[in-house]
Amino acid sequence: MRRFSTLLALVLINSCGAETQHSSPSGIADNSNLWPNPGAIPVCFTNSADHPAVALDVQRRVTRNYNQTQNIRFTGWGECDNNTPSPAIRIGLTPVDFWTLIFIGNVTGCSQLGPGVDSFSDCTDITPADNFNMFIDPAQYVGTDVHEFGHALGLRHEHARTDAPVNCQTGESAPEAGHIVYFGDDFDSDSVMGYCNGTNDLSADDIATLDALYP
Repeated sequence: MRRFSTLLALVLINSCGAETQHSSPSGIADNSNLWPNPGAIPVCFTNSADHPAVALDVQRRVTRNYNQTQNIRFTGWGECDNNTPSPAIRIGLTPVDFWTLIFIGNVTGCSQLGPGVDSFSDCTDITPADNFNMFIDPAQYVGTDVHEFGHALGLRHEHARTDAPVNCQTGESAPEAGHIVYFGDDFDSDSVMGYCNGTNDLSADDIATLDALYP
C-alpha cells in the first residue's frame, strides 16, 4: 500500500539524509507465495479504456524498472478478459472513494502479495473490488505503480524492518520470522518500498533484493 502526504514526505525525506547507492540486497519480503515463473508474469487492466494514457505509462514505467532485474518480466498488458491466465496481476485504475479518504487517508494504491491468497492486506477493504488484485489511483500513479508491483512480487514495506531508523518508522513492524525474510543488514532509505524515500523508481538495493528473491 502506498500513501501520500506532502508535508510528511518532505519531513521524512529530509530526515533520512543523503541518497546512497548500493548494489547488494537490502529489503524485506514474504517468501511464502512467490511467482513460479517470474520470467512471464501476466498483467492486465480491468478498465484501461477509462485511462488509456495512464495504462500505457504504467506499462512503460514498470517495464523499465523491473527489466533491470535478472529474471522478472511481465507479459500481456492488455484488457483483462476470459483469456487472461490465472494467476495474473489484474490492475484496476481506480480513484479512492470518499470514505477511504475520511477513515484511512489518501491511499494511492494497494496490491496483494504474490500470485495467490493475500498474505498481507486485502485491497477490497479499501476500495470495492471489481475482479482485480491491485488498484492504482490514476491521478497519483507515478511511483505508486512501481511500489505496488513490488508488493505483487512479495516485497513488504522497507520501513517495516525492525532496524528501520526511528524517523522512518510508521508503526508497521514485520520482524524477521517464518516466511518474513530480510535481505542484507542495512535499511535502504532509497527503496521505493519505503515511505521514507525520495524516489519513484527501484533503488539499486531493491533490484538486488528482487534478484535474490527470484534467483
